[in-house]
Amino acid sequence: MAGFHTKTFIKHDDYMTPENAWINIKDFIPTDKIIWEAFYGDGKSAEYLEKLGFKVIHNQNDFFESNEGEIIVTNPPFSKKKEVLIRLKELDKPFILILPASTITTQYIRELFKMINYKL
Repeated sequence: MAGFHTKTFIKHDDYMTPENAWINIKDFIPTDKIIWEAFYGDGKSAEYLEKLGFKVIHNQNDFFESNEGEIIVTNPPFSKKKEVLIRLKELDKPFILILPASTITTQYIRELFKMINYKL
């Protein structure tokens, strides 16, 4: 996404989502659902989403052992994106993730979500 500067963190998963990233996707997030921002990071994501008018659950519970909110809106650790997507499939609820666009074209995503014949 334009505006992300990735040279300022120690390891790939340490990147915290800037406020402008949430502003960029706010029109795609349903306003009538309780959001679960499932990856805590520095805690700022919930603050940004609430500032935009959303109801947010944001705690330090383990994503892989919890199930909260009505929709998951998060920027997961990229090193665990495959495991996160498998868990999302298990949870069977709507989600919006901030991930590299190339993720959706991977074979494991196509197989997981049965998108073999889906044209991007």
